[in-house]
Amino acid sequence: MTLLSTRFIPAFLLVAILVAPASWAQSDLQRRGLTVVTPPDRTIKVEDIARPALPAWGSKVDPALLALSPSPARDARVAQMRVEDEPIALYRIGGRTLVDLLIETSTPDALAAMPGVELRTVAGDIAVVRADLDALPALAGHTQVRYVEAARVRQSTREPVASSMRGSVGSNEDGRADIRADVVQTGGGGLPRAFRGEGVVVGVVDSGLDVTHSDFSTGAGTRVHFLIEYLENGGELTWTKAQIDAGGVSQRDGDGGGGHGTHVTGSAAGNGTTQAAQRGVAPNADLVFVKGVRDADSNGGFSDADVIDGVSRIFQQAADLGQPAVANLSLGGHFSPHDGSSLYEQA
Repeated sequence: MTLLSTRFIPAFLLVAILVAPASWAQSDLQRRGLTVVTPPDRTIKVEDIARPALPAWGSKVDPALLALSPSPARDARVAQMRVEDEPIALYRIGGRTLVDLLIETSTPDALAAMPGVELRTVAGDIAVVRADLDALPALAGHTQVRYVEAARVRQSTREPVASSMRGSVGSNEDGRADIRADVVQTGGGGLPRAFRGEGVVVGVVDSGLDVTHSDFSTGAGTRVHFLIEYLENGGELTWTKAQIDAGGVSQRDGDGGGGHGTHVTGSAAGNGTTQAAQRGVAPNADLVFVKGVRDADSNGGFSDADVIDGVSRIFQQAADLGQPAVANLSLGGHFSPHDGSSLYEQA
């Protein structure tokens, strides 16, 4: 028993040493007439934290949209702050707040019949709609709606303006050689003939297009058969080949985009009129261009909804011309998991 007690003596001494200074300090304060205040317990239990109730339709909605959904405390200023934090395609038109959405549903026509919902494009089971923000609860609560995703705004993969658009030495010639486009354009490599894009539509969604550039024209006028311009107010303009040839087209590839749209279109389908070495991959193709940046000076990015709608419009216009089409998208972002699960990736 003596040995057992001896083993615990150091432990008792340690406790006494640790506690004594605190007790002495507390007694000293009391002797000097000062009040000793014990700090409150600041531990907060998770179950005690008030959490806002998720609406019944909330599990079917992109979390970014919940911050924008109608509530008495929300005003335009708060909504705008949220949009700046997470770029969502949002418009305020005539006192209405509209948002572009991607919706997974097997019955897109049923959505078009709902108040405050405009059906823009359908890609399989994914519908692109523009809806009143106040209609979001009813839209998400629809029995045929599986998920509602906000249309994000993505930036172009902005590079310096191509030299083919500036008249100096550049990289289109090297690029053609790298991908062996020169071989295809001359009918080499065992091909039955030369292929230079005849009878094919090259479509581009980008910052804008300089329709006056000689690389996009021939003796028969412009090669641009349709130019679709998305406007800042949520609307759009469509310019035909005849209108472009007549002049007076107000659309331009603004300084905000650094000439990006003109650059990539030249690389894809410029005919090398300005500089033969800067000929594009499909110099004889017809063109359909979509200005996807909703800003006259090409500042900003591309809404997911506009990208999907723009690509759809390219193929629609190509079908009207009776031609196959290919679409170029020199843009991107990091909003989705990059695994093909987002509605934008699936569309």
